[in-house]
Amino acid sequence: MRLYMRNDLGLTREVSTGISIFALFFGGLVFLVRGMPVHGLLWIVLSMFTSGLSNVVLMVLINRITAVHYLGQGYYPTGPGWDKAARKWNIILPAPPTPPRQIVRNGFGQTAGSRRRRRRRT
Repeated sequence: MRLYMRNDLGLTREVSTGISIFALFFGGLVFLVRGMPVHGLLWIVLSMFTSGLSNVVLMVLINRITAVHYLGQGYYPTGPGWDKAARKWNIILPAPPTPPRQIVRNGFGQTAGSRRRRRRRT
């Protein structure tokens, strides 16, 4: 299943659930492609020490790690499927941001609700 995330600028990211076959074959390079250089370099070094066996663990964990990273970068979940994924990955989802309030001005340059009381001349 594909899950979608969006940030305040309107950029959309996509994260899959399940295992990643690309992570099995390419290891930490997948993190580099996804824009996570620190994670990528750590997994590449770990893969060198374990002769590539760490990629088996990585193929199971990479989508969860990517989703948590994007949530930390200010992305919020959009679309269906996030309730199941959050339970499966044991993560807490942030609420989507509320749109900013629009200032409504009347014809006299005043905002609604900010009417000035005028004194009566006697």
